Amino acid sequence: MALLCPRIPSTTAPNDAHFS
Repeated sequence: MALLCPRIPSTTAPNDAHFS
């Protein structure tokens, strides 16, 4: 979940990009 890891590049790489 991007909400759980907003700026942490983990398994949610695609979601992370949306947050960055």
